Amino acid sequence: MKKKMMKRGFDVLRDKRINRSITFGPKERDRLGLRGLLPYRVATPQQMVERVMANLERLPRDIDRYMLLSALQEKNEQLFYQTLGAHIEAGPALRLTLAAMAAQGRDIKLSTGRIEGYRNFATKLWNAARFAEMNECVRQKGFDPGAAKETINRWIAGEVQRTAAAVTAGIEAYKFNEAATAVYEFTWGTFCDWYLELAKPILTGNDEAAKAETRATTAWALDQVLKLLHPFMPFITEELWARLVEVGIERENMLCLSSWPAFEGLANEAADEEIGWLVNLVSEVRSVRSEMNVPAGAKIPLVLVGASKITRAWAEHHEDTIARLARLDGISFGKGPPKGAAQIVMGEMTAALPLAGVIDMQAEKARLEREVDKCHAEIKKVDVKLANKDFVAKAPPEVVEENQERRAAFQATLSKLQAALRRVEAAL
Repeated sequence: MKKKMMKRGFDVLRDKRINRSITFGPKERDRLGLRGLLPYRVATPQQMVERVMANLERLPRDIDRYMLLSALQEKNEQLFYQTLGAHIEAGPALRLTLAAMAAQGRDIKLSTGRIEGYRNFATKLWNAARFAEMNECVRQKGFDPGAAKETINRWIAGEVQRTAAAVTAGIEAYKFNEAATAVYEFTWGTFCDWYLELAKPILTGNDEAAKAETRATTAWALDQVLKLLHPFMPFITEELWARLVEVGIERENMLCLSSWPAFEGLANEAADEEIGWLVNLVSEVRSVRSEMNVPAGAKIPLVLVGASKITRAWAEHHEDTIARLARLDGISFGKGPPKGAAQIVMGEMTAALPLAGVIDMQAEKARLEREVDKCHAEIKKVDVKLANKDFVAKAPPEVVEENQERRAAFQATLSKLQAALRRVEAAL
């Protein structure tokens, strides 16, 4: 019996013979402050979270701190109550937070900052649905995403297929953090930040065929997002599922009864390559602007050096979109980078941003050198701590983990600063 009790949580979840035998006796429920909120027998730890959240409004404000706060530092208690006690709408955010942090073999160190971040994600999802509604993106009966002709529509269809496969694999393997992260990154990054931005010129353009296809594709992709998010955020997704058909084809059933997304043959290599190039170029230009303190309102030209025939065609076709998203004053082609330009190497091509006269190169070089020195100093401090065997042995695991995370963050910042410094030195 003792050996069974020592099984890790994820081992228990995988073992179907005992999966329905997870229990909370009277003493455990009293200790956790869960008496009256949980039945004696629950199927999974996730059901415990669901039951607690369903009864959140019944919880007294002065409830035992051990319940729901055991993973929080005491200084965060008041903020936690403000977030979850006074604002019940944080429920979907808490669910997604717990799923995203539930890595195998890890104790969850719950953070109100993470909950607030996922609450912002819920707002982002709602705004995306509002955008689709305002642009008349409604479901079309018999719509086939595989028959799309527009490049961005073929691209998003392939991304949906890959994301659905990743989320399914994560859930089936009980790696809920991987499943939650996959759908989160697709929804916020791929769908909201890129696809909807790339679709705006089409939705406001004069090509009616392209506009109709993009509207239908947007509605279809948003439906798949709601299905993939439903296990983690059931209430907001169910609400949006119902609201999105106030205009359009009526749903056959509720979201919780809909078929799970599973697709084949939607990926398009040519579309992936073209849109991937565009996203990479815009991201690199934005990164350089941020790292080198280029004023947000400054529009600068972009010179592409050594561009191949196909890259040149992509740049010309998407010039307006690239200029809008990266705040550029046009795109040109040259045999060599202009003097005083920050350079970005992208395969066979080099993207050059002429910054002479936009920023003071010497002052920027001095600033970056100071920041590099600061990062080196901070990394050295953390290394001294982590090299101390007594500190590692005696400090709480969360403190050691926090220092390791700080070192990783400083190292990432250092890499970016060094890359920016090299660009400035090359431009002088």
